[in-house]
Amino acid sequence: MIKRKTLTYVILTLLLLASFVSSATSVFSSTVEDLKNQIDNAGNKQDSIQSQLDKVNSALADKQKEYDQYSKEYAQLAQQYQNETSKLQKQLDEIENLFREMEQLQKTIEEKEAEYQAALDLFYQRALLTYKYSNYSFLKMYIESGNVFDYNDRLRLMQDMMASDRETMEELTRLKRDLDAKKELVEITTLDLEAAAQEKEALLNKIKNNQTIVESDLAVSKNAIAKLEAQEAALEAESKRIEAELKELQWQYEKMLGQHDGELRFLWPAPEGKWISSYYGYRTHPISGQWKMHSGIDIPANGGTPIIASESGVVTTVAWDEYGYGWYCIVYHGEGYSTLYAHSSKILVKVGDKVTRGQTIALVGTTGGSTGNHLHFEVRLNGATKNPLDYVSLY
Repeated sequence: MIKRKTLTYVILTLLLLASFVSSATSVFSSTVEDLKNQIDNAGNKQDSIQSQLDKVNSALADKQKEYDQYSKEYAQLAQQYQNETSKLQKQLDEIENLFREMEQLQKTIEEKEAEYQAALDLFYQRALLTYKYSNYSFLKMYIESGNVFDYNDRLRLMQDMMASDRETMEELTRLKRDLDAKKELVEITTLDLEAAAQEKEALLNKIKNNQTIVESDLAVSKNAIAKLEAQEAALEAESKRIEAELKELQWQYEKMLGQHDGELRFLWPAPEGKWISSYYGYRTHPISGQWKMHSGIDIPANGGTPIIASESGVVTTVAWDEYGYGWYCIVYHGEGYSTLYAHSSKILVKVGDKVTRGQTIALVGTTGGSTGNHLHFEVRLNGATKNPLDYVSLY
């Protein structure tokens, strides 16, 4: 009876264990499949964003070309407006001078008209007198003369008067023609100058209107470029966010599949640094020339570029080491893990600060025992240095 009960317990235990293993396997498979789906979805989002970025960049390039063309056209119009304005001013100066000449000519005409009128009045008086003596006979003139000399004087006077009248008549005729010509010149010149000025002003107004249109087009293009640049920045930010999310999902996926030991996985600490100049392990020191342990990795980057916290934690050290680390800080992440960031040009945190994963905590520099701008990065477990590449990778 006891053996029977024992056997029954064993069978039940095995059944429960099999059920648990089956359930755990099902959950694990489901979780892995979920992660794989999340990775695929994140990848699809990344592809979609990249496609949108390509379109935005293409539209931005086209809009920039359009803006450059409008800028060139506006510059040409501005130059044309300046040239035409200069020509107009010169022409207006000429017009002003001509108007002054016309005013002087008008005064001359008025004076000539007065002279002409006076000469004409005199001529009429002489003509009246000549008419009065037109039937006066030479015999009668001879009879009325006192002697031959008086007769000759009267005859010569009469002939002189008639000759003078002819000259006066000719002079009046020439004066009249000259006055008419001067009046016509004044009228034609005035009309031509006014027409030229109006034509030039019309051209300037047209250029100004074209400038206004181009200015409006420039403003529209500039606004469109600003919107496209904002859209580009937003897409790039989203792309980086998804990229970080994708790396995290891939890490979790690899962890579930047993492809790594599950220790902390840190972010790459120098976003602008794209290679490693010196690895973890023994090496010849670049300054002392001694064969010694290199306790981290060196990541070259431009001075002043960001150094980020590889994981969330608390700042435990901010210090200066003149012949070694230079300006450096240490962040503790829990469970014995800490990271060290050395040779900084500036530390942006202080002891006791809580920092988040990806937060900028310092700037790349070349302080301390350094031969150029770079980040010296260490990972420590319970104070002992570890190879950072076991915990972080660039790709």
